[in-house]
Amino acid sequence: MPMLPAPEETALLNFDPASETDGVWYLSHLAAELASGSASSSEDKRLVAPEHYRIEAFIGKENLLHKMPDLLATCELNFRSLDDGTRMVKFDLVPDLQVSRVAWNGQEVPFIQESRKQDGSFYLQMPEPLVKGRAYQITFEYSGGEILQNSVGATGPPRRIWYPTPAGGTSRATYDLTFHTEGGLTIVSVGKPVKQAREGAVNVTEWASDLPISQAVFRYLGGFFSKTVTDETTRMELAAYLPVGGSTTSDVLTDMRNSVRVFADWFGPPAYSRLSLVGGGATDSLPGLVYASPGVTAGFSSLETAALVVEGIAEIHGQPAQSAGPPVTTRTGLDEALSFQVARQWWGNTVSPVSFHDAWLSSGLANLSTSLYDLAVSPGEFTDHWVRARENLLRPPMSFLSTARPIDVGPVWMGVLNDTYKTRGAGGLLSTLKGGYILHMLRALMWDPQKGDADFRAMMQDFVKQFANKSVSTEDFQSLVEKHMKPPMDMDGNHRMDWFFGEWVYGTDIPSYHLEYSLRAQRGDQMLLTGKLTQSGVSLGFKMIVPIFAEFAGKEVRVTIMAMRGNSSRDFKVTLPATRGKVLPNLNHDVLTDKEEITMVK
Repeated sequence: MPMLPAPEETALLNFDPASETDGVWYLSHLAAELASGSASSSEDKRLVAPEHYRIEAFIGKENLLHKMPDLLATCELNFRSLDDGTRMVKFDLVPDLQVSRVAWNGQEVPFIQESRKQDGSFYLQMPEPLVKGRAYQITFEYSGGEILQNSVGATGPPRRIWYPTPAGGTSRATYDLTFHTEGGLTIVSVGKPVKQAREGAVNVTEWASDLPISQAVFRYLGGFFSKTVTDETTRMELAAYLPVGGSTTSDVLTDMRNSVRVFADWFGPPAYSRLSLVGGGATDSLPGLVYASPGVTAGFSSLETAALVVEGIAEIHGQPAQSAGPPVTTRTGLDEALSFQVARQWWGNTVSPVSFHDAWLSSGLANLSTSLYDLAVSPGEFTDHWVRARENLLRPPMSFLSTARPIDVGPVWMGVLNDTYKTRGAGGLLSTLKGGYILHMLRALMWDPQKGDADFRAMMQDFVKQFANKSVSTEDFQSLVEKHMKPPMDMDGNHRMDWFFGEWVYGTDIPSYHLEYSLRAQRGDQMLLTGKLTQSGVSLGFKMIVPIFAEFAGKEVRVTIMAMRGNSSRDFKVTLPATRGKVLPNLNHDVLTDKEEITMVK
C-alpha cells in the first residue's frame, strides 16, 4: 500500500471517506512470519532503491499577474533493483507536474500518466524484467506551474514530491541539484552550495548532497538577507536567509548555534556539516535545511505574529496545527519552536523511522531534545515543558469528536492509525508527547547519582553513530537500550526491556500513585523517612520503577527507587542525614502518571 508504507503484509481497509468507519481496520504480518519469529518492522517492501539523482531545474520569473513561475526539469535517476522480474513501478510525482519524455539507458520508452484532473498517478513499465542487484538509469523530462504557484510563503514545494520518487517506503539517495532562475531569485536547497554564478540573464545555483538523504527540497527567495558563519565548537557551518525587515541574521544564528551545541553535546554531531535556515512560510526541517515561520525568527510581539507561529508551536505540543485544542504556553512554545526544528536534523533526518510505527522515535526524540535545550538555557521552562506535555495527554483536545483522552486512544506504536474520525490528530500528538515522555523516562531510569546522565548520553551518541543516514525501527532502538541499560533498572536483572516497551510503546496503561510518608527526628543530625507507595489503575502485570527524592540541607537527592508491580503497595524506610526535609516524589516528572497524591502523616 504505497499510501501507507508498512512492514505488514495483511490489511483490512474500509474505504468510506465520509463515514466514521473509514480507515485501516486490521493490519498484521503473515501468520507464518509471526509463528517463526521472522516478522519485523524492518522488512523492506520496496521494488527498487534509488542511489543518486542528478536534477537540472529551470524556474521562470513571476509574470504580470504575480503568479509564481513554472518549473521545467530533467531528472536522471540511478537505481538498483531489489527483486527479480519487476516490470511495473509506481513513482510518486505531484499531478501538477506532467512527464513529457522518459529515457531508459538513453533510449526513449513509453510511460503511463493521466492528466492532473484525472488520476494523475505516474507508472513506468520497465522495458525488460529487472534483475535483483543490477544498476539501472532512467531520465525523466517533465514540467508544470501550479506546484510553484500553489506554494505558500517563502516559495518552493516543501515536502511535495517535485521529482519522480519510487512509491513505498522511504528511500535515501545522494543528489546533485542545478537550478536556473530568472529575475534575481536566490535558491536555497539541501546539502551544500557548490556554485553560484550569473550566466547572461540567468542565475545558476548548484547544491550537492554527498550523504544519502530521504528527500531533496528547495526554496527560491527574493528580498532576503543572508549570512553564514562557522560555529567554533561544533565546526558546523550555519547559514540564515531572512526576509528584509525581520530579525537580524546575527540573532537567528546565535539561536541556531546554541541549539546545535546543546544537541551535539548530548547526541554527538549530526550527519550534516551545514545547516541552512530560511525564514518565512511554513515550519519544517529537512536534511541540512530548516524552514522557520516569521514568528519563530521575529519574536512574539502581536497576536498576528502569534498566529504565524501556531504551526511550529503546535507541532512541539503534538497538536494538529489547525486544532482549537488546549492552549499552549506561548512563551515556552515560542522559545522551543526553533530548537525543535533544529533537533529534527538528528531525529527524522540523520536517523529516520523505518515506518509509521516508528515515527514516535523521531517526533519523541525531537520533543525530548527541546526539553534538554530548556534545561541548558532556562531550567524553569524544562519543568513547564513536561507539565504541559502531561496535561495535553490527559485531557481531550477540542479537535476530538469524542471525550477520549489522547493517552487512552491507542498505543504510541500505532502512529497514524490512532487518527480516527473522532480522534483526529491523536497519532501526531501521541508520537510527539507520549513518545517524548517515553524517552524522558528512559533517561530517568539511566540516571546515576554519581555519573548523572553519562550513560544516557553514551547510549544516544551510540544510537546516532550506529544509525546515521539509516532508517531505524522500534526493535532496533529497544536492542540499543538493552545494550546500555544496567540492573536493577532492567527490572528483572536480565538486560531485557520487554516490560518497559510492552507497557509504554505497545500498551496504553498509565499508572496513578499515592505516597504516604512520615518524617521523624532521630538521634544526632538524622531523620527517619518512612513511607508507603501505592501503584494503581494498571493491569496486573504492569511494572515500573519509581524514584523517590527528598530535599534536605538545601539539596535534592534521590533517596530510593521503588520497583512496583501491578496494583500494589510497597513500604520503605530511609535514614536521611538532616533534621529537616521534605519528600519530593516524581521530582523531575520521571514517570508519566495519571494521578498523584501525597499524604504526610504527622
